[in-house]
Amino acid sequence: MRKLLCPTTDQTDKVAQDDRVEYFAHGIIKDAPASKIPKGALSDGFNISTYPSEIIGRTGSELYTTEEIPAIPSYTGITAYKIGNRIIAMTPIFLRLHVSNYFVWPVDEDNFEHDEIIQYVSTTEVVTKLSGDRELTPFCYIRGKNNQFGFHKQRKKWVRQFWRKYYYSDIDMDDFEESIIISRDVPANSKSHYQDLDDNAAASFNSNGIFKISFKESPSIAYKINCPVPNTPIAPKPKTGNSEHSYRYWYSAAILSGNDVLRSRLDKIKIESETGTNDEDLETTDAGLDELWTNNVISTSNPNVVGPLWVPIVPNTDPQEYQWHYSHYPIYRTLDIQGRLEDPYYREYNDPNRAVWAHDLRISGAFYAYKTRGLIIAEVGFFEIADVGSTIEDEEGNRDEILEYISSRVVRYMDVGEYDYLEESPLMAYAIGNGRVIRASQSGNLVTRTNGDTFTSADVRKTLQWANGYRNYIVEIISGNVVRVSDEVDKETQGVTLDPRYRYFNDTVTDDQLKSRLPYPTLLLNHRFWQPLPNCNIGVVSDGFMTVAIRNQNIYYYSQISQGLEYTVGFYHPTIQLSRTIKDDIQLLWVFPNNIVVWTSNKTYAIQTNQADIVAVPHIGEAVATLPGAQTLDGDKGCFDWGSVQDIGNGEVVLLTSEPGLVGIRIFNGVTYGNNRAYIDELGMGRLSRLLNSIQHATTAIYNAHDGYLVWGYREDD
Repeated sequence: MRKLLCPTTDQTDKVAQDDRVEYFAHGIIKDAPASKIPKGALSDGFNISTYPSEIIGRTGSELYTTEEIPAIPSYTGITAYKIGNRIIAMTPIFLRLHVSNYFVWPVDEDNFEHDEIIQYVSTTEVVTKLSGDRELTPFCYIRGKNNQFGFHKQRKKWVRQFWRKYYYSDIDMDDFEESIIISRDVPANSKSHYQDLDDNAAASFNSNGIFKISFKESPSIAYKINCPVPNTPIAPKPKTGNSEHSYRYWYSAAILSGNDVLRSRLDKIKIESETGTNDEDLETTDAGLDELWTNNVISTSNPNVVGPLWVPIVPNTDPQEYQWHYSHYPIYRTLDIQGRLEDPYYREYNDPNRAVWAHDLRISGAFYAYKTRGLIIAEVGFFEIADVGSTIEDEEGNRDEILEYISSRVVRYMDVGEYDYLEESPLMAYAIGNGRVIRASQSGNLVTRTNGDTFTSADVRKTLQWANGYRNYIVEIISGNVVRVSDEVDKETQGVTLDPRYRYFNDTVTDDQLKSRLPYPTLLLNHRFWQPLPNCNIGVVSDGFMTVAIRNQNIYYYSQISQGLEYTVGFYHPTIQLSRTIKDDIQLLWVFPNNIVVWTSNKTYAIQTNQADIVAVPHIGEAVATLPGAQTLDGDKGCFDWGSVQDIGNGEVVLLTSEPGLVGIRIFNGVTYGNNRAYIDELGMGRLSRLLNSIQHATTAIYNAHDGYLVWGYREDD
């Protein structure tokens, strides 16, 4: 097309050429000679998004949320100033554990600025990453770093960990609500790995434990699921001249849902979590176990009191502490061993000493009751025949043994003839479980103590067991007599107990009852010898297994998730359900169809979950599920940094790869890698490749279909 540019001048005509670009599949290629930029690529761009068929100018971003990360409790209202990179507080407030967290300065009512703490100097001084003077400023606070950012797909909730606490929010993230951690242990202030556990719960893998975050309650609760098993076996009873029958017992600790005073799995009560049993010695055989001998076959008329049964301990505590959050002792027992020796078929249903579930015994129970003529009569709370032999304590510290069960409201604690001189006692709080006993009531979310033990600052997050069956959790100590709790259900004056330790079990379950349960796999002891999975900061939940590892180590462990026994997740057989087939430092686990991919720093492995097997446990007739050893998928490509891995849909992920001599960007489908997206054909190693090769092994990334793959990281020299 000829065009006269300016008719009144001597300028010559020029040719205006129509050179249109029909596609932009190569995006932007910077720092390359113009002659090397292929058609369908740009040399630069500003505030645009490129697509295969078009370029669209970015119209800006919409603010997603203004919600501030919550402050660490008790570290608010600080007055401080800053000189260079040193913050000086006017009162002692800092601790060494504040390192890696943030000091927050209020700028105005709606704006805050955050300083990362990198060094502790004293209780009044810390060092920050960035320098800059600040005048004396009131109302500052310390907040935790972001240790976890997950999204529960079924519940449509964001699940975060700031500091050592869990928070959750709806999709719009307009408010963070704190989950109540009801276990004695809380997560460490370190990065956690998030996974959906089921439709109503999430799993958080942290260096201080595996935590279950349940959304069935409001507010949400969280607790450690890989706690120690009970470490004290039920004491044996030696054979005497009249002993003709013998039994063996095992017990675990569990959380049973619901608020009924007496509940068990036969009532179709959901079991939320259950530990392995008290068998710790893996070399123990059934033939070598001590037995509990009795003169008669166990029945209601010939009960067998056994114990004590102890709450699982908190390791490395002095004085000894015990777990807070368990509600029941599931008890397993053999049939009469002596009565089966001549039975030619006993191996078919006992394998040969298979234990059967006998009872879910409550760990503690509270009552509002009075004494009269050797009896304790409950006005609130229920007794059961299994309580005989346990100690019952009142709010004034008086302790008695329950000698006879008369009804759900009445037990006898004193022999006939010994109580004639006693007067009737007033209504008091009572409890079994050898914990603390309190008389209290609740109005709104405030619990008020009227007698018995007082509350202390150490009681925050502990469980209160009420006489009417309710369990709630202390969230704030207001005084020794008043605490704030997790619910707002009014409760009349009654007995309350907390901090249980041990109790006894009055066994009246007959062999015929146990035989009737043998056909049901979920009523058999399926997790004998199981121990808690190690505290791990990497974990995944796949069909049938929870698989975990400790970052930078080379062993992975797994817990089977059997149908109907999902509540035992978090426990594993310590000599069978682990693998040492990987020789490198594990960085991340990821679930793909039919396999779990294990990335190390330099290699890629796969565990074939569709090749799981069943292995018999030596000495007992039980079996556990096993996974095959990991196989090498790619010996030249590993994960440069675990924070770079992002799901892009269709069963694929994108990540930064460690490869011989370079860092790449590749898409991976669980079996093979795609091309290196950081390397441009015919251009050699461009600006992006050089940049990737200069960053530290500490990144974070996001991916979405609109903006693509975004990675943040520091250069090595930063």
